[in-house]
Amino acid sequence: MSVSKLYRLAENEVSRTLERLPEEVRASAEACQIILDDGQEDTGVLGLFEGNSLLDPPAADPEEMPRITLFLVNLWEFTDREDRVYRREVRKTLLHELGHYFGWNEEEIEALGLA
Repeated sequence: MSVSKLYRLAENEVSRTLERLPEEVRASAEACQIILDDGQEDTGVLGLFEGNSLLDPPAADPEEMPRITLFLVNLWEFTDREDRVYRREVRKTLLHELGHYFGWNEEEIEALGLA
């Protein structure tokens, strides 16, 4: 599948996922930049949260700005190149990384079914 189609599928799924969040959660999530990276991470990482969480002080430096990166090629490979499974994993990975943005640790995220 072309990278542009992976990007389109992911972009649509990110939009749908954010629209379905409760309004107060969605408002907070909008402050976190979401980056769709069409490159491939050698580590096999599907998504990554970087920067300050909502529990941290406000960002004083651009490097502290909250951002989530979704690695599209890694997601595609992880899902055995199936569209439906890819979209579901994009959603799950986004929600997992948003959990980190909200300040939850891995155990809290897992308890919510987002691991």
